[in-house]
Amino acid sequence: MSRFARKISYLTGLIQKHGIFGLVLKFVEKKTEKTDRYYRAHFKEFLADEAELLRQKKDWRSFSYCPKISIVVPTYRTPERFLVELLESVMGQSYGNWELCLADGSCDGGASVGKIAAEYAKRDSRIIYKALLKNGGISENTNAGFEMASGEYIALLDHDDLLAKNALYEMVSEINRRKVRPLFLYSDEDKVDETGSMYYEPHFKTEYNEELLNHYNYICHFVLFSKELIHTVGGLNSAYDGAQDYDFVLRCSENLKKQQIAHVGKIVYHWRVHGLSTAGFSGNKDYAYEAGIRAVQAHLDRIMEQALPDQNSVKITAQPAKGREYIELQRSCGQKTAELLMEDWVICLGKDVRPVKGDWAKRLILDAYGHTEPVGMIGGKLITSKGIRGRICSVGYYFLKDGRIGSNFEGISSKWKGYFRRAVVPQNVSACSLDFCVIQKRVLEQVGGFEESLPGPYRDLDFAFRLRDAGYQVLLDARVVACQKRAFRENESARMRLLERWTAYFEEGDPFYNESIRGNGNI
Repeated sequence: MSRFARKISYLTGLIQKHGIFGLVLKFVEKKTEKTDRYYRAHFKEFLADEAELLRQKKDWRSFSYCPKISIVVPTYRTPERFLVELLESVMGQSYGNWELCLADGSCDGGASVGKIAAEYAKRDSRIIYKALLKNGGISENTNAGFEMASGEYIALLDHDDLLAKNALYEMVSEINRRKVRPLFLYSDEDKVDETGSMYYEPHFKTEYNEELLNHYNYICHFVLFSKELIHTVGGLNSAYDGAQDYDFVLRCSENLKKQQIAHVGKIVYHWRVHGLSTAGFSGNKDYAYEAGIRAVQAHLDRIMEQALPDQNSVKITAQPAKGREYIELQRSCGQKTAELLMEDWVICLGKDVRPVKGDWAKRLILDAYGHTEPVGMIGGKLITSKGIRGRICSVGYYFLKDGRIGSNFEGISSKWKGYFRRAVVPQNVSACSLDFCVIQKRVLEQVGGFEESLPGPYRDLDFAFRLRDAGYQVLLDARVVACQKRAFRENESARMRLLERWTAYFEEGDPFYNESIRGNGNI
């Protein structure tokens, strides 16, 4: 297919998927997206410079733990230039204890892969090549690479992608930094064009975000996991080819505590975009979306068996307390909140909040089920109005280390999807508005209710911190929407009170907000 034909096919696929109006919105949002523009203009600031790489090459042996890392690459008729650039990116690593396992399924059509690999293996004995007897597909070929691996940790690298020179060093540094040794790590990433000269669309990720992972594979690249984890969960499953990595990540997450999953907040992986890649044209791999849906469903089926033995427990059957639609509570901060007491849940709705759909509470309550760790509170997205001129008020709150609080996606069009779709999908957040949420009744009682002397959203963040202290997650379902015109005002006194009360959390930083997103207004 010619380049022009691919572009026409790509455009046709987008129209079929989004419609004309949706495509226009997508185009406008993409053109006004600030993070990508900043990244392209300041790309070198996100790289380790030569002085830093030289330091890493000298210092990595000083780590208390220097595991051997097996980088597994399933190759299949890989274009020569892509393979050479991949090999060079691995050989240039500042961390030295690695091996590269090339599992080649090219068979008769990939003689050049074996030839190039042999030439590089002569230069570096850490490069291991194996020609597979047949092409078993991406999962079977990767599993063959796993069998070649002798390291304590295994990393996955696609045959047409690139590693930053500090990739392995940053991963091992994070392993050594953590009090609990991580068994699964992932990094930030970007995309690189076919020529390898333009880097763009950086994906600055959050710490482990269980709810977000249930809706798409935000983890993606670069992943590093212990060999013992492979023995626990098994290798890749060919039944999910196209989303085999998503299925694998989900199975790993089910067998790990969140302390064993680590996010490395640096871009160390470059996902190459070309005509046949998922990164370049997802329409080429529609089967990947279907496989992803099946992978998530299988994951939820496994989790729900553990977390929800009785389906009737999610039904809302209780009548409003005291025979009224809402119980109005006057807060000392001057805000009125309405609560509807159910058998197991407290439903909070501010007086100036107007839900778009009447079943909003039930939809939020249903989000609480199917998690490896308990959920204490779920909120929805707040916008100014439903019309085309509507703006987002909040998709949950984030906090900075100096105590300031911000609203995720505040001010962008309510029709936009936001940074990596995070304005339209459910996810973990540090806090959500107490004016539009549901809270487990026993959890509310357990943590002692709200701090009525604090104004929102400082009150909301204080309550969320107490939930976190007690071991509960806070979720935000951006598909559940209400209108609210009021915006919060900064309050220096409240900020200082929170800083003093929750010093450790502020020093650690918001796990669900990546401060590498600069000059944006996108999240």
